[in-house]
Amino acid sequence: MGKEAVQFGNSPCLLRIRSMYSALRPSEKRIAQYIMENADHVIHLTITEVGQQCQVSEATVVKFAQRLGYDGFHDLKIRLATELHPKEESIYGEIHVDDPMDVVQSKVFDSTLKALQETKQLLNPVQTAQAVELISQARLINLFGVGASGLVCLDAEEKFTRIGLLARAYRDSRSQAVAASLMRECDVAIAVSYSGETPDVVYAFRTAREAGAKCIAITNYSGSQITEYAQITLLTSAPIPVFRSGAMASRIAQLSVIDTLFVGTAIRRYAETLKALEQTEQALRGEQMLRKGGLQREP
Repeated sequence: MGKEAVQFGNSPCLLRIRSMYSALRPSEKRIAQYIMENADHVIHLTITEVGQQCQVSEATVVKFAQRLGYDGFHDLKIRLATELHPKEESIYGEIHVDDPMDVVQSKVFDSTLKALQETKQLLNPVQTAQAVELISQARLINLFGVGASGLVCLDAEEKFTRIGLLARAYRDSRSQAVAASLMRECDVAIAVSYSGETPDVVYAFRTAREAGAKCIAITNYSGSQITEYAQITLLTSAPIPVFRSGAMASRIAQLSVIDTLFVGTAIRRYAETLKALEQTEQALRGEQMLRKGGLQREP
């Protein structure tokens, strides 16, 4: 089984194409675009007809299908045919300045729901389990992200810390580079980047990999630069339209991946998790009493 097949697992054909799109060659992008725009029609075409429509050779069509993890074009068509279904009534797309509030509300919620559903389909449980195993055994977990992805890293830091793991989130280039350079083989680096091309995050991630750390990438694009340094890539799915409702959906999808890793790790370290939660809960109760004046301060 090839790298792409392992990475994609049983995820739907059109999601695989979207995830791989940025890493495809120009000839492959023509095939990808044609299939995405004519999925209902493609399942009835021969490999020769697809090649003619996209102005590429039959061999290129076969290689394109294999890059997506299929045995060939026939296998791709069979999988695509089983996945096609009538379009839903939900409202997707860009939010416009003249949209009424009911449409804005629908677009935001529908975009988020779509991102969650597609991420659930795209996420490979084998790789998720492998990521949980690495996190469970890590001496240190460093998380790298900027902007909205940086906030996702902060959320992960809070969650993993509560169950007794040493986790740190870094959101600026200087601290990311320094922290990455000091990592060891017993550490785990988690990079969160929608595009997978954020220069500061890619540099820190590469530095962590060179230092010997185990590397986990959370990104929307399987062929992005950040995946070159990842031992495990966990894929999300969310578009980025105008007004960045897709960016909001992307953040929710990333948070859901983090939640999956957190719950999986908590179960994997069940006894340690219960002890850590009890200790942190006790500490928080003491902190609340101190603020309310009900606990004597140390002199």
